[in-house]
Amino acid sequence: MNSEDFTRSRWIGRVTDFGLLGALAASRPRLQIAAGVGIATTIGYGVLVADHVQHHSGSVTANVALISVHFVMIFLTAYVLAMAAGATLWGDEWRRRVLQGERPNLLDDVDELDIERFKDNTLPFYGLVLLGLVVTYTAVGMTTDRYVERYNQYGYYLTQLRSPDPADRVDAIRTIVQPWRAASAADPDVRAAVVAALDDDEGEVRTWAAWASGHLLLAEGRPALIASLQDSSAELEERRQAAHALGRLADPEGERRMIAMLSSSIGDPELTSALMTGLGLMASSDAGEPIAAMLGMLPPEVEPIAFWALGKSRRTDLRESVRAIDPGDDLQRHCALAEALQHVTTVDDDDWLREQFESIPHDTMCEAVEYADLSWDDPEDMVPITYVNAELLRSKYMVAVFNVADRGYRAWLEGILMDESEELGVRLLAEDLLELLESGPARPPRE
Repeated sequence: MNSEDFTRSRWIGRVTDFGLLGALAASRPRLQIAAGVGIATTIGYGVLVADHVQHHSGSVTANVALISVHFVMIFLTAYVLAMAAGATLWGDEWRRRVLQGERPNLLDDVDELDIERFKDNTLPFYGLVLLGLVVTYTAVGMTTDRYVERYNQYGYYLTQLRSPDPADRVDAIRTIVQPWRAASAADPDVRAAVVAALDDDEGEVRTWAAWASGHLLLAEGRPALIASLQDSSAELEERRQAAHALGRLADPEGERRMIAMLSSSIGDPELTSALMTGLGLMASSDAGEPIAAMLGMLPPEVEPIAFWALGKSRRTDLRESVRAIDPGDDLQRHCALAEALQHVTTVDDDDWLREQFESIPHDTMCEAVEYADLSWDDPEDMVPITYVNAELLRSKYMVAVFNVADRGYRAWLEGILMDESEELGVRLLAEDLLELLESGPARPPRE
């Protein structure tokens, strides 16, 4: 089957079946002029649309309409280019019969034509249309800095962030934090737009922008985050997200401001929790002493966060203050205290830690204490901030012994692993810690 037979099948229509833009085919020069005008118009429209879409438009719907019109123009220009190229390649007869639709009996010298052997070159013409599409689209891309690709990558979010509807702005911020959109979030214009949203008129938008600034590590937003943190008229969630973001950014000025605010936050447990969480996220060493001084004055729901932040500070000089705390029969407090002891104790506490391990009932289980952060979709999609891990209390003391790395702790762990009377979870943890000793670097004792 030759190409002419193929085009006569039901699979593909011949170019003569369409007659699209046939009025332009009155002459070859007219086709050439039309092709030039089409390219110039399409490129000019692209330049105007690209600037509006990328830098001014606040409507996604309007952008879709403008880009759709541009694609129609690109197709029509490519079609005219193919018509002009076909008239040049296959001659005037092809132009008159195929593009203008003249019948053979109207042509000059019709008796000399072999009508059966005339080819309308449908498949090659489609190839020219495809080539015209590539050429036109490439020309548009070069003159508009690939605005369509840039809009698909990140321009959509910029448009939403310019929307007059706060819900659209929040949706853009939530979406851009998704891990699989990291390339879009890395664009300088997107980062600048999220930072600008920290000064939005709507508190909800500012809250989400603070949240995003922490997760995207937008250091440019630090001044606005500090301002939100210190704004007593702002909603609690906005201040909380500002504190968390400054913690994730490990901002020195934010650290100083949060430490200074700790004492005055007593009586406001939500703000105290936010400040301590931010300081813990940045592993603030300077926060260790003021947090330790607040122990005993904190409500039960805040104390686990304080112990967690103390542990993050790695302040071994505070070990005696932490050890002096008596949790009594309060299991939650004991579990939170044990979390801190894993990180502030030294080799001098080794014997005491082992005694604690032996004295605790084997089945004493700690419940998790976590903070479920804001999320781009479902809170379960986000890794929570865990203040207390859900595990056996004795496991926490075993890790504390492991961390201080005093002499003989390898044999101690081996003894636990081989002891069949021990809880399975404790034995499995002992096995994991021994594997770390084999595969990890040398661990000097913590003095």
